[in-house]
Amino acid sequence: MYGLVALMLALLAQQECKAAQAHAAEDVVNVPLARSDYERALTTADRYGQLTVNVPDVPFWLGEREAFVYRRTTHGEHQFILVDAEKGVKQPAFDQAGLAAALNRASHQNYQPEDLPFDHFELTDKGGRMSFDLESTRWSCELASYTCTGNAMHSGANEQSPMTTRRRQTTIRTRQAHHLTANGWPAFETTISSCAAKTVCKTSR
Repeated sequence: MYGLVALMLALLAQQECKAAQAHAAEDVVNVPLARSDYERALTTADRYGQLTVNVPDVPFWLGEREAFVYRRTTHGEHQFILVDAEKGVKQPAFDQAGLAAALNRASHQNYQPEDLPFDHFELTDKGGRMSFDLESTRWSCELASYTCTGNAMHSGANEQSPMTTRRRQTTIRTRQAHHLTANGWPAFETTISSCAAKTVCKTSR
């Protein structure tokens, strides 16, 4: 008798608990979103980006050279890495502090070395000169002296520029290498010296 009463009380308590949970969930769903909720959602990527370590962007090839560059992010800071695909070695692509200082002198801006305002560039003069597009200006920087000069581009010039054409070509090569990579692009960050990584780079010519 007492056991049956206890069982009935337990079932009633369980039903009341479920009803309360359903009511609470309904209240949460019906709560209107505030402006702060949207603003917090917009900063989610930045907040989580501060926690990541050595996350590589999609790489790009440097012309016809057997070398490519990718930008990696660690705790929100960006670093460009140059990879010699033929030798299977990597190194910083350039002195980012020196380039930031040169670009600031020429543009009168305040760019930071760990947050340079571009994600793609070209190397010419046997790696001694870097070129990149920034808004409506095409910049050219000497990497020996770290001096930069900028030339304004006319409307539509960016679409027809050699850099844009080259970027499209390197994107195709990158996609080819991406399909050939078994472990995805992060493999270049962790196992760039492996035979598999070098095979992918050589095959994607």
